[in-house]
Amino acid sequence: MSLNPASLFFLIPILAVSVYAVALILQKAYQTTTHKPLSDVHFERLLEQCQSGYSLSSEGLAPRHPLALVLEVPTIQRRRCAQTELSRYEDRISYLPILANVATLLGLFGTVTGMILAFLALRAGGGADPAALAGGIAQSLIATALGLMAAVPCLGFHAVFQRKADRMASQLETLLDVLEEPRRE
Repeated sequence: MSLNPASLFFLIPILAVSVYAVALILQKAYQTTTHKPLSDVHFERLLEQCQSGYSLSSEGLAPRHPLALVLEVPTIQRRRCAQTELSRYEDRISYLPILANVATLLGLFGTVTGMILAFLALRAGGGADPAALAGGIAQSLIATALGLMAAVPCLGFHAVFQRKADRMASQLETLLDVLEEPRRE
């Protein structure tokens, strides 16, 4: 089966969206794996150290981990540092649902144009020639499938990355609250 050149017009943008989405997913997966929120046990241990007045250190945290960076800056800069690091952590996560919508709409556009081509072939042929209809229907199904293949992972990974970002935000806020409360002697 060969696709007509017009069908490639709809597949190239879907492919471009897919390539960008995969690159973004890989980058965010690396970031959220190397700088993931702490486990509850590890985070509680860190909070206890902060509350008991031990010298604050980022031991046990990955280099450049958002929580480690907040611990390493002077007190006056902690809130700003936390906001900056959270912004960096959340950067471009919101692109994923946008890419999913674009891929879906491009697939739908390819579907509609494929069906139009199928009906035009039917009208031009004067009869129901299966070979004439096959090209347009194939384009429709391929465009739909590729659009969905790009959209579904984008939405799934968006949910995972957003959950990690929300958890990191919660841990940063809790850590700042503990660091800013007066020490108990």
